[in-house]
Parts: sequence; C-alpha cells; structure tokens
Amino acid sequence: MRPELSIVIAVRDNWRQLAECVDSIAAQHWPPSLEVVIVDDGSITPPPAKAVESMCQLQLRLVRQTGLGIAAARNRGLELTKGELVLFVDSDCLLERRCLWNLVEATKCHVDEVAFQFSVSSLERNLVQEIDALRLRMVQESLLLGSRHILYVNTSGFAVRSSYVAETEAFFDVSAVRGSDTIKLAQLIRHGKKPRFLSKCKVFHCPETPFLKYALKCFRVGYHDSYSHKQLRASGDVLLGWTQKFQALRRTWSVSPWNGKRIRCTLSALLCFSIEKLGRATSRLIGIRPGKTTLLSVRMDVIRRSELIYRIVTNAERNRGLLVSYANAWTLVQAKRSGSFQSLLSATDICLVDGVGVKLAAILLNQPRVRKTSFNDAIFDLCRELANRNLSIALIGGEEAVLREASAAISKVVPHLNVILQSSGYFSQAEEESLRTELLKRKPNVILIGMGQPRQEQLAATIRPLLPQSAICCVGGLFDYIAGPREWADLARRFGLEWAFRLFNSPKKTAQRYLFGIPALFGYIIKEQAKQATRFVHRAGHP
Repeated sequence: MRPELSIVIAVRDNWRQLAECVDSIAAQHWPPSLEVVIVDDGSITPPPAKAVESMCQLQLRLVRQTGLGIAAARNRGLELTKGELVLFVDSDCLLERRCLWNLVEATKCHVDEVAFQFSVSSLERNLVQEIDALRLRMVQESLLLGSRHILYVNTSGFAVRSSYVAETEAFFDVSAVRGSDTIKLAQLIRHGKKPRFLSKCKVFHCPETPFLKYALKCFRVGYHDSYSHKQLRASGDVLLGWTQKFQALRRTWSVSPWNGKRIRCTLSALLCFSIEKLGRATSRLIGIRPGKTTLLSVRMDVIRRSELIYRIVTNAERNRGLLVSYANAWTLVQAKRSGSFQSLLSATDICLVDGVGVKLAAILLNQPRVRKTSFNDAIFDLCRELANRNLSIALIGGEEAVLREASAAISKVVPHLNVILQSSGYFSQAEEESLRTELLKRKPNVILIGMGQPRQEQLAATIRPLLPQSAICCVGGLFDYIAGPREWADLARRFGLEWAFRLFNSPKKTAQRYLFGIPALFGYIIKEQAKQATRFVHRAGHP
C-alpha cells in the first residue's frame, strides 16, 4: 500500500538529535500512513544504540552515501520515497504533535497547491536558538503574502507533492554549497507555484552550536548563499533587505517586553546579520560561481568534487550516460594547435578545470575565478559511492603493472567495489577491437580511461555510441597517481606544485608538457590579451 506521506531526513553525525526528531515523528497525534527515509551523508560515527532503537518505532530506511552534501542527500532520499506527499525535515528539528495531521488536512483542502511551507520556530533554550527564533519570525512575517503564500522555503519543514517532484530531474540543485532551498523557491516562483504557508504545522529548529561557531557559520552562509540569492533575484521577487529587517525588528520590539535577555538577543542577531552581509560582500569580490566558462576557445565547467561524483553516479545509475574530461595548461595549448582535439573536448558533458595554469589563465584573461577539480581528489569517494549503489566500473589505461597496483590500491580502500574489467592503455588496433567487444559484453556503469590526451578522448568518442548508458571519464594520469607515492603527490598538490612533482618523477613523460607547454600557454594568453585590448579600443572609439 502506498503511504500518504514520506519523510526525508539528511544527517551527518548528529545522531542524538536525529533520535529526538524521530521520536517526535513517532509521537504524532493520529499520524497518517508514512515512511521515513534517513540519508547518512558521510557520517564518521555510526548511529548509537538509542538512535537505532528510536528508528525501529517507524517504517524506516537508513541509506548511506559518501559526503556529497545535504542537497545530494535530500535528492537521494527523494529517489527512494513512495508517498503521495514528501516532507523534508532537518535532523535537529522537532515536530509539534499535530503537525503531520494538519499537513494532510491542508493538502486535502488545497488540492491545486504543490508546495507547503511549515511554520518554523525554535525552542529558545540558548542564545543561538533565541537568535534563530527571532530571525525565523522576522523572515516569515515579512515574506508572507495576503494570499497565505510565502516567498520562503526552509527545509526544516517543507512538503511537496510527489507528482510535482516527478517533473524535475534533480529536485535540489547540488551545484550550490548552501541555499539549495532558496534556489528551489526561485524555481517554484518561475513555475507559478509559490509555497502555501501552513501556520498550524509547527516545527522547532533546535541548533546546539556555540555562539562564536554560529557567528562564523553566518559568514559562510552569506558567502555561499550569494549564488542562490542571484537565482531568487532573477525570478523577479525582492529579497529581504535591511529596511524590511528593521521593520520586522520594530514589530518585535513593540510586542515584546524590554529586558536584558531581549536586548542581548537583538544585538546578537544584528551582529550575525552584519557578519552574513560581510560574507556576501566577500563572495562578490572573490567568490567562485558554479557554471561554465570559456578560456582560449575551450569550454570548461566550474564544478565541485562532490557535484562531480554526484553527477557521475546518478547518471550511471539512471542509465543516461555521461562523458567527462578535463583541461589543464597543456590541454589549452593542444586545443589551440588541434581543431579536432578541441572538438573532442566540446563534445564532453563535463570538462573539469584541472590545473593551476588554467586558474592563472582565467585571472590573466579577466575571467571569473575558477575552481580546480581533479579525479585524483575524487577517485576514492567516487568508488565508495559506486559500491554503495552496486554499480560496476571498468579501468582502462596505464602500463599493466601500474594498472594492477592501482586496482589493488582501490580494492584495498573500497573492497566491495565491482571492478568488472581492467585493460592496459597500450594496445594494438586488433586489441582495441577486442576491448570494445568486451566492454559491449560486460556493459560497465562507469568507465575510467587514463591514456593521456588526446588518445583517451579519441577512445571515449568511439566507445560512447556503443555504450550510451555508461558514464565515461577521461582521467589522464590517475592510475600512476594511485599506484605511486600518494603522500608526496598530495602534499605537492596542496601547495599547487603537482606539476613540479610530476616533472621530477617522470621527466621524459612531462618535459614537453611543462617546459614547452607553459611558455606556449603564456604566448596564447598574451595574444588573447592583445585582442581584448584591441576590441576595447575599438569600442571606445565607436560609442
């Protein structure tokens, strides 16, 4: 029987508060038929016995994933739900006793609505909770419309009909570090489906963070929320500004008695607002925006490690196929010299920024800052998530001895990974035909090809039509990295000296790339700067 309601809760190590949250769900007055999906987003500590005991009271499913972020965790939980309604709750929240009953009744009354925002407050048991309660009250009062819709989404208590979820691929945007709920609000507004505010559905957010840590968190929130605020601003609705915040504070002062506790809370809240504003201003100056950028005619994707893993795994799991490659300084030089190689890169779904040279080129060409993302950083978490979802992988590239060592190293870290094919990257044309036949027979979910550019992209282009449901990743020297002394390689990469480490360890392989490629790259950058200057002068002369 299909449940009326599915509840999705993402958690990372916060097991004690999660147990209290589950208890508040189990204690609901006349609860509907429901299921609870808890997604463990890379917890270090296992759930304690008390948390497990609380979970046993409900029809509950616990799913583990590597630390891919809360948006990815909620999407993962959403994939596993079966209810007609899906409710998102944070692990540090408590539901009022009639909360779920009131939700079901409201959805019966408002059959045309697809999204429902709960009334979120806090228990005010410490200073941080007092600030949180004040902030939530201000925001909800200021953004509530006369139609009883609200320009606000807070996943501490946010419900949506599963029929609407089915219309979107990834419900929450995993490219955002924070603010995926704000991005979802912008999408709802664009679709003409503003959330209905349910004042009778009360949920209490109970953060237990010390004040100093909370203040630092406000800076991070402001820094990472700038992308989501830009999305909301583009939807045509005005964000809550300082004037509205002061008006909300004035209303709070008029109904609340003046005392030391209230003054302390108000001043602390103003300080946190200012810190958040500082974080947002800092982001505008030096922040990195997700999305696409083009350098020297090569299109690249500014993407985080967790988003890369998420997109590879979800596309492989859904049999949708994906082609991933990367661009470093030598890639830019090769693409300038070879139009066919540039075309191969343009055909990829994701082209990573992989190298300090590319980051420097972006600065010199007055492009937005870019983020370096490498398979060297992501490989073990990627393999863990593939193992979590029972997906298979094929390894192609490197010398036979190097590939054996790399495969053994991966199996040691992720023993349950299903490696269904291994092949050296040095093969004849007849052996390549045999490899394609074997791939077609085994149909791996993910294929890693580490043969260097442009050979790996050429092989990927021939394999992709045969295996349109597989995620194919061109990984360069990944297998050499895994099989080699990773401690020194990691240290060199941390200081941006990975190129020097590779040049020292493999001078024959890398001399051309670094000793000739880097000067050639700077030559192309100077030419591009000259073109930009010429265009600027031309525009200035013809207003």
